[in-house]
Amino acid sequence: MQRRSDCAALVTIFLAACVLHGPAIVRGRVLLPADVVLLMRPWGLAARDRFPEFRFTQNQMLGPIFEYYSWRYQARERLRAGEVPLWNPMEMSGNVLLANSQSAVLYPPNLLLYVLPLWLGINLVTLLHTVITGLLMYAFLRALGLSPVAGLTGSLAWMLSGPMLVWTEFQTPTATLCWLPGVLWAWERTIRHDGRNPWRGCVLAAVFLALTATAGHPQFAFYVMLASVAYMLWRSPRRALWAVPATIIAAFVLGGATLFPVAEASRINHRSSKTAFEASVKLRLPPEYLVGLLLPNILGNPRDYVKIVDGEPQPGNPYIGKYDFIEYCHYAGVAVLILALLALFGAFAAAHVRFFAVLALLGLALALGTWVGAPFYYLVPGYSQFHAPARAVCLLVFALCVLAAFGVQTLAEAGSTKLETASVGSRRIGRLAVCVAVTCGVTAALAWPLMGLVYKDVLASGWIAYEAAGLRHAVLVAALAGVLAWTCSTSGSRFQRVALAGVPLLCAADLLVWGSGFNPATDPAMLGGTPEVTHTLRQSWPRRVLSLETPGIGIKSLIVPNYNAVVGYREVQGADSVHSLRYHLALETVAEQMSPQRPAFPDGNTIRLRSADHPLLDALDVALVTTAPPTALPPSRFQRMADAELTVWRNPRAKGPAWIVGRAVPVAGPVEAVQRLQAADFDIGSRATVEGPQPQVDERASGSVRMVHFSAHRVIYDVQASGRGILVTSEPAYPGWRAIVETDRHQREAPIIVANGILRSVVVPPGRCRVIMTYAPASYCLGLYLSCIGTGLLAAVLAAGVTGWVSAAKRCREEVRP
Repeated sequence: MQRRSDCAALVTIFLAACVLHGPAIVRGRVLLPADVVLLMRPWGLAARDRFPEFRFTQNQMLGPIFEYYSWRYQARERLRAGEVPLWNPMEMSGNVLLANSQSAVLYPPNLLLYVLPLWLGINLVTLLHTVITGLLMYAFLRALGLSPVAGLTGSLAWMLSGPMLVWTEFQTPTATLCWLPGVLWAWERTIRHDGRNPWRGCVLAAVFLALTATAGHPQFAFYVMLASVAYMLWRSPRRALWAVPATIIAAFVLGGATLFPVAEASRINHRSSKTAFEASVKLRLPPEYLVGLLLPNILGNPRDYVKIVDGEPQPGNPYIGKYDFIEYCHYAGVAVLILALLALFGAFAAAHVRFFAVLALLGLALALGTWVGAPFYYLVPGYSQFHAPARAVCLLVFALCVLAAFGVQTLAEAGSTKLETASVGSRRIGRLAVCVAVTCGVTAALAWPLMGLVYKDVLASGWIAYEAAGLRHAVLVAALAGVLAWTCSTSGSRFQRVALAGVPLLCAADLLVWGSGFNPATDPAMLGGTPEVTHTLRQSWPRRVLSLETPGIGIKSLIVPNYNAVVGYREVQGADSVHSLRYHLALETVAEQMSPQRPAFPDGNTIRLRSADHPLLDALDVALVTTAPPTALPPSRFQRMADAELTVWRNPRAKGPAWIVGRAVPVAGPVEAVQRLQAADFDIGSRATVEGPQPQVDERASGSVRMVHFSAHRVIYDVQASGRGILVTSEPAYPGWRAIVETDRHQREAPIIVANGILRSVVVPPGRCRVIMTYAPASYCLGLYLSCIGTGLLAAVLAAGVTGWVSAAKRCREEVRP
């Protein structure tokens, strides 16, 4: 009977994932907001002709397209060309790709992205993670001894919960969180069945943690690690505590090829300069937003920014909260919340209930930005770079889902009068459940007018119907949960079994109805298309393009930074949470010199300029600039080259890929270097700012340079110098780049010099030589070495385990023979 129930639960989990993502896959749609591409001018002008049904974007999520899709596109193209994508030459003049973590280049499930059409791979990876996390959650809850229906409730609640749903199309957060129940399951199973020999649990938990660490989101990976370590320490007997650090070390060894480059990048990225703890929690969850546990859309929903009236789009009810809706989403479902509270009140004697209650409080305290996060901020390397503590709500939601499973178990045992985990009498469980449900319904009804005291819009006439629909949903679910709970806890009721089976279905229906339409499923063709202007821009390769934003038009006036990687040209702009502090400071100084806007980059992860007239941009070889009407560039400075969907301007002052200078000007850092470039007497063609020890060069040195090869990881220059000078390239300096200078007589490695604040440079001798610059970071080489060793050991352990199982099976067969 148990096996049949388990099979039914597993089928239900798979069907729930298919209900969530299946329609998109069956219709040949991609689980990405590809329609936002049609907002940009090159594609937007022809959007209605190419897609007559297109009228407005479903949900204007920009990150999945302009960052995650672009990185996956780059990684796929490079891997299929036979190289590991360590360096990305397309964004921010050149930046790390594998080491930015969120590209998740070496994450095993992403193999589907590289061997299948990209849009199909994205769909299958999304579906795969939803199913896997549901199965792992079910396995964990069953390992705790809960019934199949309780395990199914917790697994459906987790896989369909708010954080898992709203982050779906970003992929890396859900991929990271996917493995949390797997780690707990591996450890719980080991403690219960292999307590004296925990190596099996170590191996399996290490694999799940390694998958978490390489899935692409360090902050969510930290929360998974935090919950996992807390659980392992709590569950492990003293004699097996050694297994906890061994598991963590094994996980880091397995993921070394990704983690070592990520660690190196974290030391020098633009977030590496520590701020005060209070400033680091600026994006915390406001306490009043906890009403979102009952009314997730009380401040609107980005999905609902448009509503259809008489067949025409009209302004709807967009999110009006203080920060991003996705960052603050913590909805686990009204029914799940009621069941979790029931577990706390009715089964608090159970040790696991107490543990997950504490975990929920820990996640809530971190999300609210309280002092609880201070020890992590000061003691954990890299934690200070997590500027959005509200994401810790994932721990709260996960704990609520586990507690909901215990709530269902309490109801089932109350109905059967077993009460193995319940701490109150069976006759009171039903009344307790009804009281909790009524309290939740009343709280939801009061929350709306109370929130209106702070946010006046929610009481406006255009919001009344919208808020009433959300309130109606919450009250209806609470009422149904109360009825089902009462029926389940009533011993001898003929409807008890039916009601018990309806509990997980109610939890799933609650979340599916709420999340319907949040994640766009769009036509993959929207990701492509070749407007006329893109042909012109591609001809500039490998020189750079700067796409300028038109004030007042915003995203619709430019090819958004990062998406240029898909178009096929290089940009000085970009959006990446892991770009170097040096590059950020230099371009921030450029932006401040060209525009009075403060701060120069409101979103610290994004570099976007408002003008193209600066010597550093000439040094970065910005050969072409695009604008949209009515913006025009000074004809004395730029030459109009083409008019298509955008106007393309040629920059005659662009310096080209490299040049020779004979004078080095000492500076203290990138900010001073950029400021010196603006001086009237500073000629970037004959001078270069240099930090640190000044090279010995001939002031009259000059010459010619020809780039003979350009690829992501290797650039070759042929140089003819009249004297000992500095070869200044238009490429950014970054740790891991090496330079070799070849002459007719010898070959030597030359140290990289940082010129003009950010440019990769090297001293060259007089005469003819060849300079070869390659990107081969030692962090990746060391990490790959450790990963190979770890994988080999893992394979050996698995082989030994399989051999042992085969031998045991043979012995069993021999023993039962007559």
